Amino acid sequence: MTSFEYGNFDKFDYKYTIEYDIRTLSPLSIRSGESFLGPIDNPIIRINFNGKTVPYIPGSTLKGIFRSETEKLARSLSKDPSIVCDILNPRGENGELKRKKDAENNEKTKSIYLPCLICRIYGGPTYASHVYFYNAYPKENSYSIGLIRRVSISRITGSQMPGRLFDCEFVTPNSLFHGKVVIENIDILSPITDSLSESSLFNRVFSNFTKGLIPIGGMRSAGYGDVKIENIKVNKMYILEGKLDTKDVTNEYLSIIGV
Repeated sequence: MTSFEYGNFDKFDYKYTIEYDIRTLSPLSIRSGESFLGPIDNPIIRINFNGKTVPYIPGSTLKGIFRSETEKLARSLSKDPSIVCDILNPRGENGELKRKKDAENNEKTKSIYLPCLICRIYGGPTYASHVYFYNAYPKENSYSIGLIRRVSISRITGSQMPGRLFDCEFVTPNSLFHGKVVIENIDILSPITDSLSESSLFNRVFSNFTKGLIPIGGMRSAGYGDVKIENIKVNKMYILEGKLDTKDVTNEYLSIIGV
């Protein structure tokens, strides 16, 4: 195995497509990050979808929270600090670019570089992702948008700061968004175990989402962002007798993640 053949992207074993709904259990605020000249100080993110401008949950937001939760889980299950690389500092001591360079320059370990476990799932500076998150769009007539006026609190006095009122938009509780994630060449139908494997880690995090244990978006410390994944459907694409075949494996997968 040469230093550039540590992935399995040059072949097709199987592909899983998970479609699901995200139900908001509390107000959801994913902000646009832009400043508008208008009455709303903190607008939520919107996109044009099917001819309408609607709020949505970006695939990048979902991938980011999945990766973060998987990193925390991996650190909890392993005492090895190198199990999770420093994704924000790839050239640092525990960064993937540094680790790859050290492996290639070491005669004993040359050509056997392997990215960290998290990068082998979600990708990194040396490795493509096996998991693809798509934007979650609101289901028709299943959402509404609210507005709340908030006030800034002085960190010095702990009281209200005069003249510092601001308006925040949010998606109301019990709204529904439909999303999709595609997983290539990671067998998510493998049983969840205590071992540190790509499938076990991903499935544990996905299971936690179905239980409403992982909030997303902004103002989470103020009780926003509680969501729950439901209405899950899973299809497996694989090769059978030289042809692509698709199978509904929803019940099998739900049994594995304990739903």
